[in-house]
Amino acid sequence: MNAISKAGTSGIAWRISLPYISRVNLLVISLLIFSVISAFAVIYCRDLSRQMTSDMQSLQYQTAKLTLQHNQLLVEQSSLSTDQRVAMIANNQLNMQAPAAKNVVMVRT
Repeated sequence: MNAISKAGTSGIAWRISLPYISRVNLLVISLLIFSVISAFAVIYCRDLSRQMTSDMQSLQYQTAKLTLQHNQLLVEQSSLSTDQRVAMIANNQLNMQAPAAKNVVMVRT
């Protein structure tokens, strides 16, 4: 057997040793890297939050505008469907008139 397989089976824990970097320095460097990554994550989340807030305000403005337009259309619809307006259009544009009393036939069942 070779030396690597003997060491693996004998239960010896392998340690990574870097000759120029001590454990404290390695810990400091890794904490520094994680701090920089965390700082960039905070910047990204803050920018994303501002963008979403801006989108939300834009959508709220659009919702208010559409609600106002919907209410105006409801008022216009109610004014266009009154009985007087329908009777006026029937008389003027379609030349329709109410029948005389002698021309009305009552049907009983």
